[in-house]
Amino acid sequence: MRVGRMDEALVGLIGWEQEGCPPTVRCYTSMILGYCKLGRVDEAKGLVGRAEDKDAVMYTILIDALCRRGEVDEVEKILEGSEFNGWKPNDVTYNVYINGLCKLGEVDRAFRQLDVMRENGFLPTLETLHILFASLCRDQSDERLWEAKALLDRSNELDWDVNAYFYCTLMSKFCDKGMNKPVVSLLTCMFKRGIEPDTCTYTVVLRSLCKKKYLRKAKCIFHSMGSEADIVAYNTLLLGFNRANEHNEVYILFMNMVEDKVSPNGFTFCVLMDSLCRENKYPEAVDCFIQSIRNGFNRNLISRPIWWLVKEGKVKELLNLFEEMFGRGFVLNDFVFDPLIRAFCRKGLCRSVQSDIFSLIFDKMLSTR
Repeated sequence: MRVGRMDEALVGLIGWEQEGCPPTVRCYTSMILGYCKLGRVDEAKGLVGRAEDKDAVMYTILIDALCRRGEVDEVEKILEGSEFNGWKPNDVTYNVYINGLCKLGEVDRAFRQLDVMRENGFLPTLETLHILFASLCRDQSDERLWEAKALLDRSNELDWDVNAYFYCTLMSKFCDKGMNKPVVSLLTCMFKRGIEPDTCTYTVVLRSLCKKKYLRKAKCIFHSMGSEADIVAYNTLLLGFNRANEHNEVYILFMNMVEDKVSPNGFTFCVLMDSLCRENKYPEAVDCFIQSIRNGFNRNLISRPIWWLVKEGKVKELLNLFEEMFGRGFVLNDFVFDPLIRAFCRKGLCRSVQSDIFSLIFDKMLSTR
């Protein structure tokens, strides 16, 4: 049925009724769906009232439309009067209503419907639990995250076969809030329940521990990954050690990475260059940049050593970097000029008394082109 010709269809339906040939439930349901798609919910309600035989499908369509308009009190009335009107909600009806409540931010009301659903003899389906869990995780409050954890804890009771994805999702939310203890607690719970953490789960735990500078614990977790450790896990731990100024650990971890045949990416080289520059190992940082170019990475990574050299006022080393690049066949154009100008501006040298340094460096660069 084309929703654009609903009024014509309604005339035909009324004609059948007047001729003593009442339309079927399926016919009414198609009409109700059409009106709901057009946003003409009141007319859809009227059709539900006209139908002699009613079923859960037509009411579920109407409930979905009412939820989209925020009319949840009207939905409650429909559900309360279901027995009187000769129909019974099914699991799809409850799922649609629970989903509508969650989208409206009525999470507590949605959980009450979960209890009503069970009281009426319906076990929550996977879809029901996924809807509730996702809604709790979307909420920004700490309270909702703890409720999501409580829901996971009840998964056996609810016959909910959860996997690493659900734990990883919740752990990531706790991690974003800087809440380390529940992240580790959830990992422990996974082991107790025989759920194998995946690489994503481990990485979230590493990120949480590194944020709190629990680097020894993070290192233990990392080593427990074994061959599962990928570039994201390595980079997470590398960044943690770099921020804690444990540069020797950065170099050891990078060497382990090479030995394990895990290919570094651009982020890896950025962290490594930062670590070398923090230790004033500028020639090594330049060598690191050259190595990244050999590995096929974007030459724009040069912005890392340039920023550090400008920040620390290492004019000689900066000029040596450009000489080195020129000697290796690089054309010193915008990929060097752009990050250099940005670095000088961030340092505030463009308008300072040190602007002669700025001019000196650019004159030297232009002479090597």
